[in-house]
Amino acid sequence: MLPAFIATGHAQQAELPQAEYAARRARAFDGVADGMLILGSRHFYKEWDQAAFQQDPNFFYFTGLANLRRSVLVLDGVNRRSFLFVAPAEEPFVRWAVRPTPQSARQLGLDSVIPWDSFPAFITHRLERGRKPAVYLPGQMGHPPPRGIPALGNGGLLWSQALRAQWPSIQIRSADTLLTTLRSIKSPAEIEVLRRVARISAVAVRAALPVIAPGKSQREIEAEVTAACLEAGGEGPSFWPWIMSGENAALPGTLEAESDYRHLNRRLRQGELVRVDVGCDAEHYKGDVGRTVPAAGLFEAGQREAWNLVISAYKTGLAAIRAGVEGPKIMAASVDQVRRLQDSMKTPLGKSVAKYLLQEGSTGWWQLHGVGLEPAEGDAVPPVLKEGMVIVYEPNFTVEGQSFYLEDMLVVTGDGAEVLTGGLPYTAEEIEAAMKR
Repeated sequence: MLPAFIATGHAQQAELPQAEYAARRARAFDGVADGMLILGSRHFYKEWDQAAFQQDPNFFYFTGLANLRRSVLVLDGVNRRSFLFVAPAEEPFVRWAVRPTPQSARQLGLDSVIPWDSFPAFITHRLERGRKPAVYLPGQMGHPPPRGIPALGNGGLLWSQALRAQWPSIQIRSADTLLTTLRSIKSPAEIEVLRRVARISAVAVRAALPVIAPGKSQREIEAEVTAACLEAGGEGPSFWPWIMSGENAALPGTLEAESDYRHLNRRLRQGELVRVDVGCDAEHYKGDVGRTVPAAGLFEAGQREAWNLVISAYKTGLAAIRAGVEGPKIMAASVDQVRRLQDSMKTPLGKSVAKYLLQEGSTGWWQLHGVGLEPAEGDAVPPVLKEGMVIVYEPNFTVEGQSFYLEDMLVVTGDGAEVLTGGLPYTAEEIEAAMKR
């Protein structure tokens, strides 16, 4: 006989203490004091590019329930109470079931765990009371609404349409700003998990470098990255690795891998630059780190000069990162360093790269995004950096068919930034040394 609540070690709740999730819910109550926040779990199985099933990140952020499917979390800010609506257990997913009992609520630290089908009656009751609460929904939801509401499909927009069809007077507001703000500042416990994720991800980058060579296929090297994530203690890659060579390394064309059966697979060629863009998954948190390296293990003269220019600009930007700094000023600091070094360029490619980076709009593909339960969280360029943010700084551009990119995982502090993905090479000379077999 199954217990009321099943928690089989790795299966049910994440490694962080329950108090962590209770504190997150308390902060959410403050943000929806005039209403309730509704979040759905992941609906079904894993997505094509995932190493394992991944829970909806917003649902997971407030519950730590890694495997629960077909469930809805309601955080009632008016009454500061939490309600989890769960569907009946079904084969072959009985192992991850949560029963709608007071015992389950106590074990999860929630106020109530309720049957899935009672969700419509719950909303009706809340809306019929004198003070009608606003309903906050994220832009994306994990699954269609429960029975009793028209099941229009996935997505926050479809949830909004379904709720309005059932209750025309309902007030629906976006929860995206609230969720982004809450998730952007990492707790000390989260930062410790991300330190481990960063270390494992750095191991995967270092594992890729010595096996890169002309004639190798991108997928062969991607397999090495995946194996390194596992061997270093991760659950696998946080996204399918991008070992992109030649024209594949140039955005936006790189994004075509997401709709290509072979993931833009091709063989590396002499003289090309290779984008090594990888991350490992551990304890439900994701890594995102990478470098640009020469396919042959040695940079050509122009590539060497251009890359070292990028590294100097990048490190100048890193030195400007601290709490209270506006995101765009980080990129401006990097561009100012290019301006200082422009006249020292000697090769045609070095001169072209410097000229390009000093043009307006040259940083259009550069990012300064968060990383956590997703490899890319929040704004591409946060308006203002805050202490406790874990971010990546990601210069990204293409000149004369040569694509340049790199990123590290960083935690923002009051007086700077700590690089979490330590031990990786930066300069052309350091990269060449790391690529030697």
